[in-house]
Amino acid sequence: MAITKSAALLLAATSVPVGNAQPTLTLDLSTALGAAVTAQVQNGATAPTIPCTAVVNVSPDGSSWVQWQQASAGSLANQLYPFGWEIPPGIMYVQVVFLGHTAQPVTVSAQAQTLASI
Repeated sequence: MAITKSAALLLAATSVPVGNAQPTLTLDLSTALGAAVTAQVQNGATAPTIPCTAVVNVSPDGSSWVQWQQASAGSLANQLYPFGWEIPPGIMYVQVVFLGHTAQPVTVSAQAQTLASI
């Protein structure tokens, strides 16, 4: 019995300026059995006053987004904050949006591992 999996880079390491929201690429899970999505927020030498939040949005059509889950980084300087979410088979499309940090930019990235068949 073969298992088919794949990996996808949703967002390469990107510096997000203060006040900006940074969405990832959309992950199409319409023919998949689920996925694991991981994301990272890296604070710089001076941490943001209010930390960055990673928001996981889901959609039935790839354009009508609804917030599904979120996680916030901390506010320690030079700290990496990793996050992970298990995306169930019922989700059709997913994306992560990084936003909400104040005073300092942060560096963010996101990846996915998809289960296509068992």
